[in-house]
Amino acid sequence: MNYIIENTKNLLSTIAQDKNLEKEDIIYMHNFIIENVLCFSNYVTATNEHVYTICSISELRKNNIISQDEFEYKLKTIDTTRRLKHNKAIDSCNQLNRLCDRYNLPHICQIDTTDRYAVANFAAQFAMASHGYALSHNYTMDEVITMLENDPNMLKNKTIFEEYDEI
Repeated sequence: MNYIIENTKNLLSTIAQDKNLEKEDIIYMHNFIIENVLCFSNYVTATNEHVYTICSISELRKNNIISQDEFEYKLKTIDTTRRLKHNKAIDSCNQLNRLCDRYNLPHICQIDTTDRYAVANFAAQFAMASHGYALSHNYTMDEVITMLENDPNMLKNKTIFEEYDEI
């Protein structure tokens, strides 16, 4: 999975060198790419919050601290947030890959975006890699969520793509 960072950096560099683009267009495209890249970490964070919230509200419901209606409402709300972030991750994969196609570059997201588990695991891998963690292991979403339980700040450090923020 080391290709994900290299392919992303290659896309950013290729766009920066595109003689057919004005400076404003290059900045716009770089921001677009960074926004799409950050959605993978956002999805992992939303999944972590989903797991944590389910555990918390389940305990509250079990102890009759909240009603069944409150429980269902909170569950539906947190699940909707996670699902929206997941759908954004799918969209980001497709958009990044279309940009790669435009420049005849290898795809960043070399997965089947119709496979929701593949997207989840890719997002976890990308989040880990973009925050500077070594990719000697193919992390799954479940593993990263477990790691976040031990270190909630794990994905809060700067991403390796911040060097591209200012062109």
